[in-house]
Amino acid sequence: MSLFSKEILSLGSEVKGYDQIFSKIGEKRIGVDSKMIEQTPNPFVITKGSEILGDGNTTESKIVYVLEATFDKKAKINGIWYRQKDTIGDFKLVKVNRNFVILQNELEKNELYIRTQDDSNFKISYK
Repeated sequence: MSLFSKEILSLGSEVKGYDQIFSKIGEKRIGVDSKMIEQTPNPFVITKGSEILGDGNTTESKIVYVLEATFDKKAKINGIWYRQKDTIGDFKLVKVNRNFVILQNELEKNELYIRTQDDSNFKISYK
């Protein structure tokens, strides 16, 4: 038997292995039916604009503010337009800039930036 014949034989066994893999991929797989999916409770916590704080056992939550746009001393935050000096939750809108705003109360001064691709739009500093 020549070297070429041995290579063809080994190649044939390799092809058989791939054929077995492809036939397994082609087999019909059984998943869950739509009734079972409907009965499954939602595993996600829905916060609607708030962020869960702590270890998940507490009910304390903090509102998340998202700056969407700024225009002429006005800022669109969480879908609502505010003017400079307006109150937003526990904060006052003290400054409106081209790409960020400053929200401030007695304890915190927050710089809220227009969201970028890396979602780094929020900075907190304490007095």
